[in-house]
Amino acid sequence: MRAMSLKIGSLAALMALTLAGCTAAEPDETANDGLGVMAFSLPGIFPGVKFMMVRVYQGPIVDLGEGLKYELPCIPYTGTNTAGEETSKNAFTLDRLPVRDDYAVLIDLFADEACTELRIRAYRSGLAVQDKSEAEVARHPYYIQPYILDSFTGMATPSAELQQKVAKKACAVDADCKTLQWCDGTDDCRTLTMPTATCSTTKTCTVDTLFPLNGGARRGLPTVVGLSSGEVAISGGVSVHDGKGGWTATNEAVEVFDPAKGIFEHPARQVDNLGKEARVSLASSLPLGGRTFALVGGIAKLRLSLAGGKLTTDISDDTCGGAGADCPASKAVWRVDLAQNGASGTKLDGFLALPVVAHVASKEGPRVLVAGGAGLPLPKSGDGRSAEAFLCELAAGKASCISSSSFMKAARAGAATACIEAGASACKKLLILGGRKSSSSPLAEVYDASTDTFAEVNLAGGAPSIAHGGTLVPNGDGALLLLGASKKPLFIDAPAAGNGGDLPAMRIVIEAGDPANLTFSEVKMAGQAKAGSDRRALATGVGLADGTALLIGGLSAANKVVKSALWIDDAGSVKAEIPLDVARFGAGAARMDVKGPLNGCVMLAGGLTMGSEGGFEAVNHVEVFCPKAP
Repeated sequence: MRAMSLKIGSLAALMALTLAGCTAAEPDETANDGLGVMAFSLPGIFPGVKFMMVRVYQGPIVDLGEGLKYELPCIPYTGTNTAGEETSKNAFTLDRLPVRDDYAVLIDLFADEACTELRIRAYRSGLAVQDKSEAEVARHPYYIQPYILDSFTGMATPSAELQQKVAKKACAVDADCKTLQWCDGTDDCRTLTMPTATCSTTKTCTVDTLFPLNGGARRGLPTVVGLSSGEVAISGGVSVHDGKGGWTATNEAVEVFDPAKGIFEHPARQVDNLGKEARVSLASSLPLGGRTFALVGGIAKLRLSLAGGKLTTDISDDTCGGAGADCPASKAVWRVDLAQNGASGTKLDGFLALPVVAHVASKEGPRVLVAGGAGLPLPKSGDGRSAEAFLCELAAGKASCISSSSFMKAARAGAATACIEAGASACKKLLILGGRKSSSSPLAEVYDASTDTFAEVNLAGGAPSIAHGGTLVPNGDGALLLLGASKKPLFIDAPAAGNGGDLPAMRIVIEAGDPANLTFSEVKMAGQAKAGSDRRALATGVGLADGTALLIGGLSAANKVVKSALWIDDAGSVKAEIPLDVARFGAGAARMDVKGPLNGCVMLAGGLTMGSEGGFEAVNHVEVFCPKAP
């Protein structure tokens, strides 16, 4: 048997500490006759970590007990250098492994010497062992993103050293900044590819996100969807602003994060036949199975500003009358297939803002329900919200929409929805709540996909009289949470000016019946968060696999951008307030349901935050929340 060794060092230099004979399995020498070297490193220093485990697998990790090729069990995370200073063991060189490009590395960091208190997990696959010298490979290590468990972890950002090197390069256009070469010595030159680097107004290069370990485009109010494949697709969002509150959608298309690899696939993937449909904000997206998703509606131009303590939102819809050729709203009901890198679909007859969109199990098979929404242009007086509904077929080579056999019980736009009875491949019964045009119409109703009908529900407890927007997420034992809703119909009433979050987070217990009964109660702070901190407009809500949920960011009642998330337990009480890396509102989030180390983690992407000059700016920094396994 040929011995393998792991050499461990700090980020500054790889130490010559060799720990041999710790193999979990013999090298697979049938794959390639040659043996080579791989180098990898953790970015950053992690206080409170004492010991660690390093495991190397062949292929992406699906099960921790399968594919293990090499293991370094429970060794100290910190050491002492020749000067007697404590150093962290963040950089590694692995040698004498068969040359191939499908290795995965899992690094677990522990708070105790017995390696039982797992605190941080780092993972990445698709790593190559190369037939090169150790010194050469160590100069270009793979960086592996760590995830602090039960916390939000900001994805890796460029170091100050890299930013300084990039800023020294002159440019005329963005393309001039996509590669950087520097030489630290006579024979030590490096070329770095930087897909997210741009040319600044001072005609020097700049880079503020580190692809493939972080997102690429700035996106306020983006579309973020967790696919059935486990991947997360991020599209659209506004990024260009005129300094007066006007915003225009980003030109970037789709970013895809692959949890099996632990990296972003592309900073801005151009999908065939997916043009302006993907370059909108406030769109709806739904997983359709595999690597496909539906992308419905959205707005390419809007107004969002904060002045005099008042939040103003508006849709730029002046050009939506008549033929509406220049209308910034999208009529698209589109099917995006990442496996085929193509898109196709159909279009609605009219422009709609903030319709109800859901994947439902109709008698004819899975369909996309598109109901309500506000017709554009918005009327100068009155209210343009509709109760009409459509069922759209979105399959490979098939795309059409037909009218539903019934209308909603209330005209709505910006309603929250949740599936309350699931079918094998789509929703059988859908709860629709809020966004109503008139207070005399029902606050909530249920759509039955098997009969294509809408029905009223009974309300009890402390049901709000007004609710617009927000998200409905599961909360244990069939209950739901309404998170981030507002008393104001943002982007519908023009201009809708007022304060930020003004509705508390609410728990809804559902009792089946004809009609169904909904009992409302406010989420309990339970001493874990300040009273009223759950009142957040344009916040992001997402459910976790164990029935708990996160209310992330948002605008407070005082219109402050919130830099925390509330973690709500499965009984409707706040169990913790967790800091964010970046304060943001209008972000998107999706849970990754995939076998492997990132199963159950939540990706938070995009949003808006306060800029250095006092106005809002779009965010391109991605964060991930990974709960500890029960």
